[in-house]
Amino acid sequence: FTFFLHFLLPLPPTVGYAPGHPDLDGDGISWENDPNDQDPDGSRMDMGSHYFPHNLTLSIPDQISEDHGMLNGSIHSNYILTQELLVKLTSSDPSLVSVPDTVIISAGCTITTFDLNIINNQNYDTDKTIIISAKFWKEYTKTLRVIDDELWVKINYPENNASTDNLMGIFGETSDRLNDISRIQLQISDGNQYINENYEFASTPVWIDTQGTNSWLLNTSKINWKKDTAHTITARAINTKGYTTITTITYINGNLYEPSIITCELAIDHIIAGEPLEIHGQISPPPKSGMPVDLELKHPESGAIIYPKPEITNKSGEFTFQVACGKINKSGDWTVNTSWNGDNDLEKAKSEIQTLNVSPSQSRLSLYATSRNLKLDETITFSGKLSYQIDCNKGLLNQTLTFKTIDPDGIETSQTMLTDNLFGNYKIPDYSFDRLGKYRIQLAFSGNQGMSPCTSEAIDIHVVETAGYAIIVQGKIKNNEGLRAHNKTTQFVYNQLKNRGFFVDEETNNDDIYYLNYD
Repeated sequence: FTFFLHFLLPLPPTVGYAPGHPDLDGDGISWENDPNDQDPDGSRMDMGSHYFPHNLTLSIPDQISEDHGMLNGSIHSNYILTQELLVKLTSSDPSLVSVPDTVIISAGCTITTFDLNIINNQNYDTDKTIIISAKFWKEYTKTLRVIDDELWVKINYPENNASTDNLMGIFGETSDRLNDISRIQLQISDGNQYINENYEFASTPVWIDTQGTNSWLLNTSKINWKKDTAHTITARAINTKGYTTITTITYINGNLYEPSIITCELAIDHIIAGEPLEIHGQISPPPKSGMPVDLELKHPESGAIIYPKPEITNKSGEFTFQVACGKINKSGDWTVNTSWNGDNDLEKAKSEIQTLNVSPSQSRLSLYATSRNLKLDETITFSGKLSYQIDCNKGLLNQTLTFKTIDPDGIETSQTMLTDNLFGNYKIPDYSFDRLGKYRIQLAFSGNQGMSPCTSEAIDIHVVETAGYAIIVQGKIKNNEGLRAHNKTTQFVYNQLKNRGFFVDEETNNDDIYYLNYD
């Protein structure tokens, strides 16, 4: 039976509006100005500049036998996700094909897999069509033909879409659960006429008996195949109870299409993780009109795949891809290739694979404190930012940082924390210390596939107790005689009070000493 998969995707931004403000309901008013634009659940999520339209592709075989059991499928996104993507799956008849209720593409990934359970009912019920729906926003379909395994027929030669000159024979095999096959028949057509019993083309459809049953053969040496023409070959198996099953392939006598070549050239073959990249190429001979070209960038080590939006060829068959900042975010070797699906004149083609070497981006980690000195009963706030060499201001949400503290006895403790947003900012509010003395504070980032490890500058925090309060006022006489000596005396008193534990914070002026002199 044939199996359809529908899935709904985010609509791309309306032409003419800035990226990041899609028109979700298609009324010509972009998201930020249209209160009627809502997510499918009725909420309004501010996607801002981090909105990307996701093009999803489904990978499953074209056909499968009813007795196959569990079938593995996968869904690919053309973007590495910054948050998880939930797709809902339903089956029109779960008694024949069942699927999970939902599948998730996790944040940081481009692919997820799921199982389709093909249920064998052990009935002579021929092939069937099951509707499978996968809903997010935009709807697509994918077909899978599930063949009734109680009676099946297969064409082994020629292969589907094979191209030869003057096919001399067609052979295949068939099977029946009760081993009661009656006959195998073929029907051959060029789209307008059919081969008859005399192996000539005629207007009336005819079924021709083959030799054999479980293994069968039809000698086609007498057929005058039409040059450079696609022919359909349909095989039909019939058992003694009258049940039938069919299969169809396409055979091309000669060549319907002219071969084409597509190239893939990298502007540079070595970049830093996150760095933008230009890729260009050409289709030869050029198509008569602009045609879409696909680009695939694959990171074999992690399995990550990037599928940018297809580009259209110009009149010379040339095309250029601009891979945006932050897209290639893993270090190591990437494979890069281009492809196109051909047209009415030219065959489809795939380029040779190019290798792109990506180095880790050097990372930086800043650390700031609201004060370097505080009293035992006070709190302090630490903050800073994780950034990297190719800074695209995105992709740094939930990066793990390690907060290290060395207490006055030299004992180190650490705790982990996460960055707060896509820009790599973090904040530790209302932090307190339970002992007097000097503490050394430092943050560390262990790195990832695209960023190198780094540590922040270490800063010292002094925790003191309150020794009291003092007011120092320097006096003077009208002629300012002895002013330098008086200043020296009051400065000495000020320093002595500081040494005895009076709190002075030169950054915040939150001091235990009020000091006025004529310096």
